Amino acid sequence: MTTVNKKYDKQTICLLLLMLLAGCLYIFHPFLFGNETLTFADSGSDTMQQYLMWYNGIATRLREGTFSFWDFRNGLGVNEFNLNLTEPFLVLLYLFGAACGPEKIAGALVYMQILKILLSGLFCYLFLSEFRYREPAKLLPSFIYGFNGYLMIWGQHYQMGTIVVLLPLLLLYTERFIRNAGRAFLGISAVCMVIILSGYYQGYMTMLGVGIYLTGRVLLYEDGTVAHRIRKLLGLAGSMVLGVVMGAVNLLPSLGSVSSST
Repeated sequence: MTTVNKKYDKQTICLLLLMLLAGCLYIFHPFLFGNETLTFADSGSDTMQQYLMWYNGIATRLREGTFSFWDFRNGLGVNEFNLNLTEPFLVLLYLFGAACGPEKIAGALVYMQILKILLSGLFCYLFLSEFRYREPAKLLPSFIYGFNGYLMIWGQHYQMGTIVVLLPLLLLYTERFIRNAGRAFLGISAVCMVIILSGYYQGYMTMLGVGIYLTGRVLLYEDGTVAHRIRKLLGLAGSMVLGVVMGAVNLLPSLGSVSSST
């Protein structure tokens, strides 16, 4: 498989983002310009009946100064690490609620989703740019991929869409590592750490899928001897393991909660 190191086309990136924004304006217009606040309330009730109160509670305790990161229950009687307390986009939501008021969180959910869609499409374009594809050939797949998170979580769990954002970013760094790019090892570790912080279930499923992809990618398409290819795979595996260890602050409490439940 031939890869190429080239500059990204700014016009394609701008066009992609404009297309994604236009799609978001069409899909989310009732929540952006109308009176609806709970995104996806028509298809699922988990956010309305469960998650929103947790989001509001965390924002309220941040405003009061009573929030404790190491109090996994935070007054709810459950382990909030299972609710992705360290999920990066939800952290932005908590901070927004702390600054503007917990009552504003319901309306902000749609903007969080739009941000995920934009980043998903952008990271997909960056990943495809590692290969010898023409710009129009990268534009449409990136646009379609950008809405995968939207389709994946319709009516239910907003945090699961984060994996759609991080997957192409992880694949991007793995391709750079295969081409011996200098900082790709740390990039893979950093993305894997954020994936684990986003949720251990999504984390191990994502890494399993990426591991299968990399095994075929390196063994079948990488140049060099068998020993060289195995070293590549071991280096990739080591960088991913390092990221998992870095995210253990979330992994270990979640694992303890699951293993002790009846």
